[in-house]
Amino acid sequence: PIAPSRKWAFAAAAIFIVLFIVFNVSQVNHNNDIVPVPETPVPETPVAEAPVDEAPATPAADETTAPVSDTTATEKDDATRVTTEDMETPIEAVQEAPSNEPTASAVTASDEADSQKAPPPEHEFMFEAVTSDVWLEVYLTGEDGTSRGERKIYRLLKKGNSSAFRSTATAIIINAGSPKGLQVSIDGKVIIAAGSVGKNTAVLRNYKLDVPS
Repeated sequence: PIAPSRKWAFAAAAIFIVLFIVFNVSQVNHNNDIVPVPETPVPETPVAEAPVDEAPATPAADETTAPVSDTTATEKDDATRVTTEDMETPIEAVQEAPSNEPTASAVTASDEADSQKAPPPEHEFMFEAVTSDVWLEVYLTGEDGTSRGERKIYRLLKKGNSSAFRSTATAIIINAGSPKGLQVSIDGKVIIAAGSVGKNTAVLRNYKLDVPS
C-alpha cells in the first residue's frame, strides 16, 4: 500500500483552521449588528374618580320664587327701537348736491337764443358809370379785413350802365380804370360821387371802401 503524503495532511489541517477562524469571526460580526430594541414603558392610566352627584339645593318651604318682571325686556325693546330710528335717515333730510352741469331747459334756452340772434345785415352795393366808361373790378375783403377775398365784379361798364350785388361784407376793395366816371352807392346812399376819386390818376388800385355804420 502507498502511504499518504504529509503535504496533503498539513494542507487539510491549515484549511480547517482557516475555516474555523472565518466562521467564528462572522458569528461575532452578526451578533454586533443586532441592535436591541428598547422596551417602551406603558403609561399608567389614571383612574378617574366617579363624580359625586350633589343634590340640588331645595328652597325652603317658606321661600317663594318671585316672578320675573317684564320691565327689563320692555326697556331692551325701547333701546333697540330708539337705536334703529336714530340710524335711519329720513328721505326728506337728504339733499342732492347742486350740479354744475347745465340742465336740459338751460341748453334749450341757449340754443334758442343762438338761433334768435339776428344774422349780419346784408348790404346792396351799386356801381354806375356816370360820365364815362369805367373798367371795374370789385373784391370783398378777406378775413384779416385788408386783403382781397372773393371777387364780385370784373367787367367794363359802359357809360350809363350799372352793376350791383348784395353781401354781408363790411368793406370792399375797388380797382377801376377811368375812376372819375364811377359812382358808388351802398344801400341806396351815394358813398362815392362821380369825379370825387381818381382825379389825378387814370387807374384806381386797391381802394378800400368801408360800409358806413
